[in-house]
Amino acid sequence: MGRLFDISRPIQPEILLHPGDPRPMLSRYKDMARGDDYNLTQLSMSIHTATHFDFPQHMDAHGAACEAIPLERFITRAHVVDCGAAPEVTREQLESVKVEAGDAVLLKTLNGEASQDRMRRPWVNIAPEAAQWCVERKAGIVGADYIEVESGLEEGKYPVHHTLLGAGILLLENIDLRQVSAGVYRLYCFPLLIPGCEGSPCRAVLEEL
Repeated sequence: MGRLFDISRPIQPEILLHPGDPRPMLSRYKDMARGDDYNLTQLSMSIHTATHFDFPQHMDAHGAACEAIPLERFITRAHVVDCGAAPEVTREQLESVKVEAGDAVLLKTLNGEASQDRMRRPWVNIAPEAAQWCVERKAGIVGADYIEVESGLEEGKYPVHHTLLGAGILLLENIDLRQVSAGVYRLYCFPLLIPGCEGSPCRAVLEEL
């Protein structure tokens, strides 16, 4: 096995969130420090917290939910694309990447160094034309190193989500690629099995090939 890179953001109260999303809450309801026989913890949060998947149902009431995605899609070849200091991920930045059907395209941008306390403009977004390029190459997963891929938060305007999810491409948001160089890896990224849900937190790991 090659070197492993954990590209997941931790689930903790200080994690970056969309405005209005509930902050993760961890409650120790059985505690050995209080004399209980064991420790038990309750977790309450949005499933779009930390590193997580958006599935097609996120933007389409009849789209595929968590349980409908074949397991083999969560183990795949992945291309880490270093977009440098570009303010937007463009189609031109992706043209040289040799993506085959089912591959993951993971976008490393300046977002990786952004503050995790709250969303701040500007962030590096994915241009709709770049999303369309991923559709044309039949990518299986597109990964972003921020909690948002659109250029803004205008209600009802989600061209990148609709382009990717509408084509059956899974969107893996808020990955951490700071310690990963551009290149080809093996991605392991199993979501939690939450039937009927439009997304899921996941633990995403890259294996060096």
